[in-house]
Amino acid sequence: MTKKTTLHTIHAPDLLAYSHGLRATYGDHALTYARRRAADLAHCGDHDGEAVWHSLIGLLEHQPDQA
Repeated sequence: MTKKTTLHTIHAPDLLAYSHGLRATYGDHALTYARRRAADLAHCGDHDGEAVWHSLIGLLEHQPDQA
């Protein structure tokens, strides 16, 4: 039996670190990238993955854009 990774197994510090990495990699486009990724996962029926990306979106919305 395969164990599914869910939002409950991803810790807040890990999400925060990943959101900073997204911002460093994609700059001002990080939020757009995250929204697109969440939509792709929703379309595929991966609702746990979609929830993780929505958590990342929330974090990105509260991080300042890179100058």
